Amino acid sequence: MADGKPPSNKGKPPSNKGKPPKGSKKGLRCEVSYCRNLKARKSDGYYLTVCWKCRARWLKENHPATYVMNAMRNRARARRVPWKITLAQFKDWCAATGYLEKRGHGKGLATIDRINADLGYTIDNIQILEFLENCTKGHYVPGYKFYKQNASMPEENKTPLPEPEPDEGDNPF
Repeated sequence: MADGKPPSNKGKPPSNKGKPPKGSKKGLRCEVSYCRNLKARKSDGYYLTVCWKCRARWLKENHPATYVMNAMRNRARARRVPWKITLAQFKDWCAATGYLEKRGHGKGLATIDRINADLGYTIDNIQILEFLENCTKGHYVPGYKFYKQNASMPEENKTPLPEPEPDEGDNPF
């Protein structure tokens, strides 16, 4: 230090002063008060300031069309059904049909249905149906067999219902 230079750290590891201990989750927690989840990590490696759950709650409250479209697109992705609707198209469609005000699961509430089940979700292939009507319409996913029969389902995918087993006479139950 006699020559005015600070002492060197030759041979010593860099200082961890001001950093959390190794393995600590400090700084990675969601910034919403009372939330204990970890921050959401994006695909490019960066972190959001909040967790995915808090982000979804915020979207649901402030941008309902975006929230609904993201949820539907994720469910379609999980079922391997193509999604070709942009956010602008979906917002215009919701405004024209009033879907956001009527949506839900229950009697008299609206759901989105694909007109042609062989096609994916496109703006020309979706319509609003009442929840119960959409449930009774049946489900058809290519390559899967269901007990619900659908008029548009190919014959090779239709599965007959199993025959009930005959009762044994000596069983009292």
